[in-house]
Amino acid sequence: MMLLVLLAQLTLNPVQCPKPCDPGGPPPDPPSSPLVIRTLDESPDPVGLPGMLVEVHPRAKRQSAISMQTDKFGYAAFEVPPGIYDVTASSGGFRTVKVKKVRVVAGQRQLVRLILKVASTTITIQ
Repeated sequence: MMLLVLLAQLTLNPVQCPKPCDPGGPPPDPPSSPLVIRTLDESPDPVGLPGMLVEVHPRAKRQSAISMQTDKFGYAAFEVPPGIYDVTASSGGFRTVKVKKVRVVAGQRQLVRLILKVASTTITIQ
């Protein structure tokens, strides 16, 4: 008898779904993961390059590209949702470096080291 009453209550008063699982609402944002970029010079004992412009371009078109300059040790850290990204580093005096299809996995830190080469220079002597 008690089981029938409980069953009847559940049927008459269904459990309400909280907002995050509301099928009519937008999906929750995916968790972000750290994507760390390190820019280095091409010397035998590489040194971090400060002030380099690092751009992260998501392969998914629904997301916008983000950018920042590297710190004094050559690092730039981004919090991005899991996915696949193209990473570019550039600065005056260096060739632009691009790495395609960097995979970021949820909950894991992804470190990308970029070696930048000095751009060719022309010296004119008069």
